[in-house]
Amino acid sequence: GDVYKRQEKANAVGVIAGLVMAALGGCWWPLEVVSDGMRAVAMALPTGLMMSAIEEFIALGPQAPFPRFNFLALAVMAAVLMPIAIRRMRRQIVN
Repeated sequence: GDVYKRQEKANAVGVIAGLVMAALGGCWWPLEVVSDGMRAVAMALPTGLMMSAIEEFIALGPQAPFPRFNFLALAVMAAVLMPIAIRRMRRQIVN
């Protein structure tokens, strides 16, 4: 009953959020074709950070510098968001 509906809703929200983050992060089109403001939004998302690093490696090949900023930003996002996700999951499992 209720658990199934909540899980179904969470799955739907997750898919939609993933698609929006993919679009805004440059997974569907190159960030070079969007405005500076949209590029800034992309760089605030994990998808944008990863796509930026991947595009640099594709463009420069083995000579591409290590994407320190991207790596650090993703590590900070994970450090902040993982404990929140773990707490929420534990709360749902217990209930």
